[in-house]
Amino acid sequence: MVITRPTLLPDRRAAALACLVTPVLWLISLTVATPPWTLATLAVATLSVPLVAWDLIYGRLPNALTLSGYPLTAAVLLASSSDTPAGPDPWRATLGGALFFTAHLAIHLTAPSSLGGGDVKLSGWLGALLASISWPSLLQATAIAAAITLALSVRHNPKSIPHAPGLLIATWLALLTTP
Repeated sequence: MVITRPTLLPDRRAAALACLVTPVLWLISLTVATPPWTLATLAVATLSVPLVAWDLIYGRLPNALTLSGYPLTAAVLLASSSDTPAGPDPWRATLGGALFFTAHLAIHLTAPSSLGGGDVKLSGWLGALLASISWPSLLQATAIAAAITLALSVRHNPKSIPHAPGLLIATWLALLTTP
């Protein structure tokens, strides 16, 4: 039996999902998100669809997608930051991203089978976006992500429960509903 490693070219299911869902998420982001957060909401929506599809289909997250979130997040936060209290706080984002990454890394190092390395890499830039909103947003999204992961555990192999869908959906919802 030959085990092949997935390439960056998605299979037809992932491509079809991306073509159908991404424009819907963009439309929702453009109509619901408030102006300081619209760009961040669009960025998360754009990366979320392929990352969720990849995690659900293959049980892994490709570095090309997880790591691209870091420069994208930096650009979005710099472009969206303002002197008003409603805009992103880049300093809180940096600290929140580091804390969220460190928490996920600690879990991964303590129990590697419970949280994958892709989830750890993903958590840094998602934590930065969440913390840029507020500290409570970071905590609320953590709880929502855990609930989504728990719900997915019912349908998946207990040895490979995807956590990225919960993280991404919770972050997108937090950005979408920020006043």
